[in-house]
Amino acid sequence: MAMIRQIQARYDAEQDRILLRVSRDDDKEFRIWLTRRFLSLILKALNQHLEIDPDISSQTSPSSKEEVKAFKREQALEQADFQQPFADSEESYPLEQTVPVAFKLNYSLLKDGLMRLQLLPRQGEGLDFVLTSQISISFIEMLTAAGVKGQWQLTAISSPYTGQGKVQIN
Repeated sequence: MAMIRQIQARYDAEQDRILLRVSRDDDKEFRIWLTRRFLSLILKALNQHLEIDPDISSQTSPSSKEEVKAFKREQALEQADFQQPFADSEESYPLEQTVPVAFKLNYSLLKDGLMRLQLLPRQGEGLDFVLTSQISISFIEMLTAAGVKGQWQLTAISSPYTGQGKVQIN
């Protein structure tokens, strides 16, 4: 499976959607539109990924969990490079090529602390990738910033994940 090189989430006011661009180390780029509803689903899934981190889940008190989460977030964001411009891949995207809208979200929390995330359009190829908790933290930051730019009211909603197996939404 190809590794993620770069992720960009940019709010587009004309579309009232977030354009998610992901480039991989095999020089392929994937683009998909995220709606407000879909963004909320992704954020819930990513936050669940952080909850299974052994450093967080082993804490007994809620305040200890929050302290460890804050510390891990600070560490991850110090290492992230949000200033580097998104490098366009060699594959061009002509104007007539349409970017699909995300329709289905599949995710599974893996035993080794990783998360497999699939973002799929109604038809056609989707994006399938594996995230570390550090990448999830940076991804949450990017997606939240894009949602705030669109003045989307992002609220924490309880998640459909039960702690076992896979989840499919839509």
